[in-house]
Amino acid sequence: MMSGSSRWQLLGAMGLGALMLFGWPTLYRYDTMEMADGGGTTRLVFRTNRVTGSVERLTVQGWRTCENEHRLEGKLVDLTDTECNSLKCEASLNEDGWVDGSVYNGNPFAVESITYFVIFAKFLPEGATIPEKAAKVRLPNGKEINRFTALTDVRHAAVEVTDVRSYEEACDIAGRQTSRVMFDVGHERGAEEPVLVVIGGAKRRDR
Repeated sequence: MMSGSSRWQLLGAMGLGALMLFGWPTLYRYDTMEMADGGGTTRLVFRTNRVTGSVERLTVQGWRTCENEHRLEGKLVDLTDTECNSLKCEASLNEDGWVDGSVYNGNPFAVESITYFVIFAKFLPEGATIPEKAAKVRLPNGKEINRFTALTDVRHAAVEVTDVRSYEEACDIAGRQTSRVMFDVGHERGAEEPVLVVIGGAKRRDR
C-alpha cells in the first residue's frame, strides 16, 4: 500500500509531466527583428533563456551570446576602405556550391555584415594572348578589375573573368577575432574552374 507522502510525490510528478507535455514553456523564448541596412533589411533571430535571462543571437556560426544588448541600437554603417582592408578572407568555393573558409576581423570593433564578391573565370586556350588594353569588369561596389589578370592560377595559365556575384551575409565577428564563413551560392564548381572570393564591403553598428 502506498503511503501518503509517496502518493503526493507521484501525483506531483504526474502533474509536472502533464504541464511539460501540454503547456509548460520551453527553456528559450524566440524573437525576431528586422534591421534596415541601407540596401534592404536583415532579419535577426534571438533567443532568451527563461531561467538566466541571457540573450543569444543566431549567426552562421551558431548561437552567439549577446554580451552587450544595447549594441543592437543604432543603424548599420559601411566600413571605410581602410577598415575593409583589415578584413582578411581566406575562402573558396567547394564542389557542392558552398563558399567555405574564414574571415579575420583586424578592426577593434565588431562587424555585423559582410558583402562577398564571388568571381568566376575560365581558362583560356593554351597559347592565347591577352590584349594589351584588356577590358575591365566592374564590381558591384563600383571598383574595376582586369578581365584577364584578376585571378592568378597556380599553373599560371591565362584566365578570363566570366561572372561576378554579390552576397551579403549577416555575421557577428568581434574585433581581432577570426570566424568561419559558409554560405550557398547555388553553383557547383567544376574541377577545372578557377574561382576567387573577395570582400566587397562590410557594416558595423553605429554607436
